[in-house]
Amino acid sequence: MNDNIEIEFPLLQDVVYLDHAAATLYARRQLDSYMQDISNHIYGNPHSRSQSSQLTSEVIENVRERILNHFGTSSESHSVIFTANSTGAIKLVAETFQWNRLINENRGYENDGLNSNKGILYYLEDSHTSVVGMREYALKHGADFGCISERDVSNAIDNLTQISEHDETTELPNCLFAYPAQSNFSGRKFPLSWTNNLKRNDISCFVGRCGRWCVLLDAASYVMASNLDLSLCNADFVPVSFYKMFGFPTGIGALIICNESASFLRKTFFGGGTVQAYSSTQHFHVPKVNIHEWFEDGTLPFLDIIALRHGFDTLQGLAGGMHQISHHTFALAKYVHHELASYCHSNSKPVAKLYHENNFEDINIQGAIVNFNIIKDNGDYVGYSEVDKLANLYSIQLRTGCFCNTGACQKFLGLTSDKVKRNFEAGHKCGDDKDLIDGQPTGSVRISFGYMSSWKDAKRFLQFIRECFMSTNPQPCETGLRQNVQPVETGTNLFLYKMFLYPVKSCGAMEVTEWNIGSRGFLFDREWMVVNESGVALTQKRTTNLCCIKPNINLKENTLVLNAKGKTQMTVPLECDVPSSSQSLCQSRVCMHRVQGIDCGQEVSDWLTDVLGQRCRLIKKNNQYKRLTKLNGEAVEVSFANESQFLLLNKASLDHLLECIQQRDHIIGVEKDDIDFQMDLNNLIGRFRANFVFSCQEAFEEDNWKEVYINDLKFNVVGPCTRCQMVCVDQETGARGKEPLQILSKLRGKRMSFGVYLHLANQELNGKLSTSDSVRVVHNEIDESS
Repeated sequence: MNDNIEIEFPLLQDVVYLDHAAATLYARRQLDSYMQDISNHIYGNPHSRSQSSQLTSEVIENVRERILNHFGTSSESHSVIFTANSTGAIKLVAETFQWNRLINENRGYENDGLNSNKGILYYLEDSHTSVVGMREYALKHGADFGCISERDVSNAIDNLTQISEHDETTELPNCLFAYPAQSNFSGRKFPLSWTNNLKRNDISCFVGRCGRWCVLLDAASYVMASNLDLSLCNADFVPVSFYKMFGFPTGIGALIICNESASFLRKTFFGGGTVQAYSSTQHFHVPKVNIHEWFEDGTLPFLDIIALRHGFDTLQGLAGGMHQISHHTFALAKYVHHELASYCHSNSKPVAKLYHENNFEDINIQGAIVNFNIIKDNGDYVGYSEVDKLANLYSIQLRTGCFCNTGACQKFLGLTSDKVKRNFEAGHKCGDDKDLIDGQPTGSVRISFGYMSSWKDAKRFLQFIRECFMSTNPQPCETGLRQNVQPVETGTNLFLYKMFLYPVKSCGAMEVTEWNIGSRGFLFDREWMVVNESGVALTQKRTTNLCCIKPNINLKENTLVLNAKGKTQMTVPLECDVPSSSQSLCQSRVCMHRVQGIDCGQEVSDWLTDVLGQRCRLIKKNNQYKRLTKLNGEAVEVSFANESQFLLLNKASLDHLLECIQQRDHIIGVEKDDIDFQMDLNNLIGRFRANFVFSCQEAFEEDNWKEVYINDLKFNVVGPCTRCQMVCVDQETGARGKEPLQILSKLRGKRMSFGVYLHLANQELNGKLSTSDSVRVVHNEIDESS
């Protein structure tokens, strides 16, 4: 396999991909085989009767059998119901399960009546969000729910008794127990034998009541790198997502259902292809007999299903099958886990806190997932957002947060339900980067391995941890940032050093000595944006050579001028506010907010495509469409800028940071020849892409500013600017390094902030600013006790 990685996964030459638990990668041969398949055959809608449609139907049925064979079973005992993903499969069970209804022999199509003894849903606390979400359907239909621990299940199984003949004939409500075959948080594999124990025995002691029990085994995380044999596992419902197994396609999953268990489900809606006959004028319909035909509404994504065959071929032919995949990925995870567990700072304190309940010695109870948080030498946590940003510098792709598994997050991080609620009230939401609240983590860092992962990947990840987070000098560095500095008196030794605007978002800077200001910032600042052929905004996070495009505003000619080395100059009119036949409105997003722009035409599109090496277009902000952002509770109009109207830097802070970079080996223990240290002040200023640079007396005094005045214009300080990997891009060459972000992580704390955001206090005012203008600031009150 290792000999073929470079051929089959060419994009992994410079990238360490460690997020296989979310989605694994697809091989080149997999895509080539699929493209050859659909190029050589006509596949029609399977609901038709043409030859192409019959071919599609036959292939789909063969794929169903292939899926069942992969999981150790056949259509004799199980059926495959295609869904969008494993969540879709879980939702299908939740919305059709006969909560509180008695089983009959008609698969629940008749009204069975309610039993006074309520049904119940029990799920393991270490369950995916989609499993927990089933409880809303249970409650809606009058059933109860409960969240239980692994110990609860084990204790109940130890006390199980065999079902008697009397119990078999007793009318009992339907109940459901759901649990993951493998935790997507920690990689813990839960016993598959639970499905057999709970199905064959009287588990009234489990919940204090009797019931006819079904088991839903969430296998989405497990099948990523482990072999699931359903001939040995008595689960009723098994949801899976195929992109976790072989990367492509992404829009297809399945519910593998035990045929005998279909009687627990009652489906109400019927769609195209699911009925044998129905009347549109009378209440009459007859469902199709096959389980999957009744539950699959409408036309299946048949080309995606056809692609599954090539995924299974790749798993076997390239990866050597699930047994080999399982052992390979487990060995990598075990190695990383043991190394992380052994890492200590120079004061002997651990570098990482690992979230596992075993020591990675048994492949039957642990999968290829390593979950952890980083701890500083003083015992403070490093936020997962900081880890993620620094990982990007090393071209390492991992995942952070709670991974749609709040139960496991609560368990391992010690978060009570009240604490989860308080975190939400403090502004933390699923998927954000609010990683620490009151010094405690709200989530963690997860890495996971796939069959194409290598020992080189594991070693590069461990090198990243050592270089970025392991202290090598027990003494505090003399060049550490000065905290709680006393501010200078207002206006003393304070002046406007430089001003910049950025006409095209993420392209080069335009330095000015005087410029007009308007209601949403500098006139023409970030008024244009480059988007790809899908309408997605391009930024230097992924397209670093954007910085090599140098825009300039020619007010005399009323044009935007674009320059790039070795290319003919391109000019674009400043005004194009009314869409014409050659200028269409475009929709895009900036920081997840919808924005509207006007296409600037084909000529500039061709120029940008030539410069950037990818198809793209230039759009200008539509001035008839206002983009508002909330800053400190106030609605402020902005252009295509990310957060605020203005960004301010302090030259003293820049000087201090530059000094730290030049002494990097002393601060973080990495030799200087690991990085280009030819960075000067102007280069550093360019990387932080500010609008204002103030010359101040003290480094980082801007952290304590409340208001800024330039002449008579008042600016409110919104807050600190949290930095990402974009500051590591040299604005002259487009080359990406590791500084200054790596130093910021060591010296600036959990948020890696540098500079402050401003917005114009009175947005109705405008005027002209100059570097010769007077400047003064108003400070927040300082807590002298700190």
